[in-house]
Amino acid sequence: MIASALAENGLCEHHNLHTEDCGYSEGVEGSPCTHEHTEDCYIIETNCIHSHDETCYSGEISADNNATPSNADEGAPTECIHVCSEECGCTTKNLNCTHAHGESCGYMEMVEDTPCAFVCEICSKQQTNAIDDSEANTFRVSSDKEFINAVKQINNGIDDATYVIEMTDDITITNDSHTGNNASLEFIKGMTTIYGNGHTLKSRFNSYSLIFANDSAVVNLGSAGEVEKSKLIIEAGVRLPDLLGIGDCATVNVYEGVVFQNNNAMGRPGGAISVGELGVSTNATLNMYGGAIRNCQDTYTGYGGAVFVGTNAKFNMSGGIIENNKGNYGGGVCSIGTFTMTGGVIQNNTASKMGDDIYSEGTVNVSVTASKENGFGVLTSTGKQITGWFEDGYNWDSNRWDVDSYCKEISAEEASKQNSIALKAAHSAPEPGSLTITPVSVTSYVGGQSASGNHIPTLRFKVEGLPEGAAIAGTNPSMVITMHLENDKVVEGHESEESWTLLPLKADTGAETPIYYFPTLESGLKLDKGNSDDLGLTGDFLKMTSISNTGSSAGRYKIELTGDWYITAEYEGQSYRVQVETPEDVYYTSRYVSNKGNNGDLPDGVDIYDNPEYFLSPIVTDEDDVTTLVTTDAEGNPLDKPVRRGVVVIPEDAAFYTNGKSSGLGSPIGIDEDSEPLISLFFDDTVSLSSEVDDKKIEEYQMKHAQECAADSRFGGETYSFDGWDYNFRYLDLVNASDGNSWVSCDKDITVYWPYPFATMDCYEDYEYQILHFKGMEREYSASLSDKADEWGEAIMHALGNEVKVEKLDVELTEKGLKFVLPADEEGNNMSPFVLMWKPVDNPEPEKYGSLTVSKMVAGNAGEKDKDFHFIVTLGDTTITGTYGEIKFTGGMAEFTLRHGESKTAANLPAGIEYEVTETEENQDGYVTSKTDDTGTITKGVKETAVFTNTKDVTPPEPETGDLTVSKIVTGNAGDKNKDFNFTVTLSDKTISGVYGDLEFTDGVATFTLKHGESKTAINLSAGIDYEVTETEENQDGYVTSKKDDTGTITKDVKGTAVFINAKDVTPPEPENPDKPYTPVITDTPNQDVLTPKTGDNTNLKFYMSLFIMSGLFLVILEVMYRKRICKKDN
Repeated sequence: MIASALAENGLCEHHNLHTEDCGYSEGVEGSPCTHEHTEDCYIIETNCIHSHDETCYSGEISADNNATPSNADEGAPTECIHVCSEECGCTTKNLNCTHAHGESCGYMEMVEDTPCAFVCEICSKQQTNAIDDSEANTFRVSSDKEFINAVKQINNGIDDATYVIEMTDDITITNDSHTGNNASLEFIKGMTTIYGNGHTLKSRFNSYSLIFANDSAVVNLGSAGEVEKSKLIIEAGVRLPDLLGIGDCATVNVYEGVVFQNNNAMGRPGGAISVGELGVSTNATLNMYGGAIRNCQDTYTGYGGAVFVGTNAKFNMSGGIIENNKGNYGGGVCSIGTFTMTGGVIQNNTASKMGDDIYSEGTVNVSVTASKENGFGVLTSTGKQITGWFEDGYNWDSNRWDVDSYCKEISAEEASKQNSIALKAAHSAPEPGSLTITPVSVTSYVGGQSASGNHIPTLRFKVEGLPEGAAIAGTNPSMVITMHLENDKVVEGHESEESWTLLPLKADTGAETPIYYFPTLESGLKLDKGNSDDLGLTGDFLKMTSISNTGSSAGRYKIELTGDWYITAEYEGQSYRVQVETPEDVYYTSRYVSNKGNNGDLPDGVDIYDNPEYFLSPIVTDEDDVTTLVTTDAEGNPLDKPVRRGVVVIPEDAAFYTNGKSSGLGSPIGIDEDSEPLISLFFDDTVSLSSEVDDKKIEEYQMKHAQECAADSRFGGETYSFDGWDYNFRYLDLVNASDGNSWVSCDKDITVYWPYPFATMDCYEDYEYQILHFKGMEREYSASLSDKADEWGEAIMHALGNEVKVEKLDVELTEKGLKFVLPADEEGNNMSPFVLMWKPVDNPEPEKYGSLTVSKMVAGNAGEKDKDFHFIVTLGDTTITGTYGEIKFTGGMAEFTLRHGESKTAANLPAGIEYEVTETEENQDGYVTSKTDDTGTITKGVKETAVFTNTKDVTPPEPETGDLTVSKIVTGNAGDKNKDFNFTVTLSDKTISGVYGDLEFTDGVATFTLKHGESKTAINLSAGIDYEVTETEENQDGYVTSKKDDTGTITKDVKGTAVFINAKDVTPPEPENPDKPYTPVITDTPNQDVLTPKTGDNTNLKFYMSLFIMSGLFLVILEVMYRKRICKKDN
């Protein structure tokens, strides 16, 4: 601690002696006054300490309270019935002595030291405000009673002492545990630092402030540099007068990590903190170095939604944030004292009268500009960045800040010169700004309406920089963005139009970022559907430069907006500058549809560009509407032979997304603003990037690379062979035929019908089929090709990698074609190349198959359920090779591992073959293995199941324990054998809690009582722990206590016994040996009622003495009577 380095009177290790230069002089000790006070020295004073609650007021006053803080009082408590008295503490007897010091009282005034003026620069650099916990009085509290008790001890302590209170749990002050006259937790002296350690402090006692600092108290809520320890949430459990009150001469420091929140103040100004009083001058101080005040309000008095600063009080803010509070005057801070702001943030507060953030009628010193650089954020009401301080109705000016009507900015320096000020952290009205329009990428297929209509998909644009509230959608848009042509240019087909207005996509686009387009304008772009060496395609407003160099209209194009045009934007009478940007990664990708080598499906002389129905089929929602064969042309004339096409069934409530949902392009749209999207299934040859590659070689390389991929286990884990199969490739995709065949994704499962090959149409049941899906091949692959067909094969497969998977689909044979289901995929990754394979069935009669399942179970208290067990399945037919369900065989044998609860099934095994299942770990490593059906024969239509159960149990060792018995014996002529004696057994193991035989332990301690002849036994105590037995009445009340084995160690299988004997005699006899004190002898039989007397024992002496005396008296009486008889005879 720095205080240890700086000694008293300014001395330190660098200045260890005072000199004339430092100016130090020693003081003179005074003499106290000997005057003693009498009754005349006191006066009776009344100082009401009653705090008003809701019952003292007739109702809230906020709605009609138009008084400013300087000319307003708190609402009158018209319903209060409190009467001050000495009993309630309001009336006190106070010293008012008029005695004057003189020679009679001996008083002499003390002369104080003249302090040392030397300042040690070395020690001063080390000095901090941190509190050294090792030298402070530290209280760790976890309940309201502990917290209150800590406050009481502090208030009863030394005036200038330093204390620390550390919370170890959330604490709620209840209504019966308050401590002071002003607050539930009132500090009146000393310096106290409170660390919340991340906990919450709240109060449910609504008559008092939660925390109140008064008199000379200094309260630190947290400390500098201790953010984690300082974290504390202070909030109201009910409506409180305030969360923190600061009285006369008190100081509160708030540090980072402390949060005041959620109070609706009642009865006192300040929604969270009241510094001083309303209408009363106090020297109260609040220093805010960090922390936050949020979501508080004072709509009762209305003065300060977060903080109220009273007359002569001070609020110094150098850090922290005050936001989202509400009041009438000053939603953040209301001050009639002194408010100084050198740092921190006050924003987004609201005031119904004036000064959303700051209202002051006192002294205000604001040196912080409200800006992003100083930590100010966005004004929540407008969504705009706060840029400065603005007038907000001060001096009863009706002009409050309004972005549309009144935005008068005032500098912090100018605001500090005002007598009264109402401020809001806000921003000025927006000036004409700039917009950025950026095109976005799209992919489509050349063919169908796309080719016949000579248009590309509608180009979409993102618009950035829209002002808050600007709307482009709707019949009455507030912003209009228009493209204009210059120099009398016209767009072909739109000669009468001079401009095009940007429109949004439909409201249900699903795009997170709004996407817009210029309707009909895209038709000005012409696509060359034939061969051409032209590498660029130019329209009237854009240029698309080919980057794939395919020599045809198919390929990938860099989109560039160019031409003789310009764009304007108008919003509420203001013009906006429009900037058009084209990022490097924005492309239009066009896939070329060959529809050749298609097994003669396309009739001779049919142009694919004019007859899209041959490879595009609109989706249907009912499987009854599926038709996989086209039998008529577009005019309804019958074809010479039908044309096959795929058909897809999709539920009516499905949602579609152009280019996948994450692209942001939203739902599909029509070719223009009046048309609807036409979702269709694209079903054609695997697409090409060029029409110049020899078609035969394309087909050859399709087969080559597909076979290589299918035979490689890296792509899906299985291998598939094309040997002996006929096959046909198709590329399936969902497209919007109304928008240039741009591809779309779907959020529902889709059912696909694939038409049978012509060779199998009439006898499809005599063929075996399988469909392989090359999942993960991207649509947007590119290549630089001319006439090199071998490179095309590499290009189409270039995307293969860890993300590509070859999977075999489950196929159902139906009258309408091969049916399979593709799962829902909003990103469209389930559409890619497919291959249909078919071959005749060797035996038209279906073979007889069965299956075999191997299951594993692990049991027992030592069974390892995450252990791998190795299995071998051996079939009687060694020719069986390949994957059967989940098990792969080679030469009739398969090996695999299983864990507890797992199983594997070999499906479609030929019926009649024998099998045997063995486990490598059978009856090993302590396991006992039982098995069922581990051998048998595969049966048609039967699922054989071999179950292996391994059980492993371990007997736990017997615990090592011992017992402890405590016995009680009472002896002596005054021993009370009915008396209860109190015992405590303390164990060295504090974790022991619970009932152990006759004793119940809590944290290693048991208490009980015993009478004479009683005993209690603690059983099954762990061997090795130490014990101690104590008796509360030992050697008390005239008893002499002797004990045996009252301490020791619990021993395995041993019953230890602690014996306590208390002896008590009223008049103990003289011992036979005076030099040797009487000591009771303890025997090994503690439960006997009477101990055998030892040598020197005088227990029966009184009885014999009494008998002797009585005998003597009897003899004397006989003698007297005898003499009387003699005398009578003589007479």
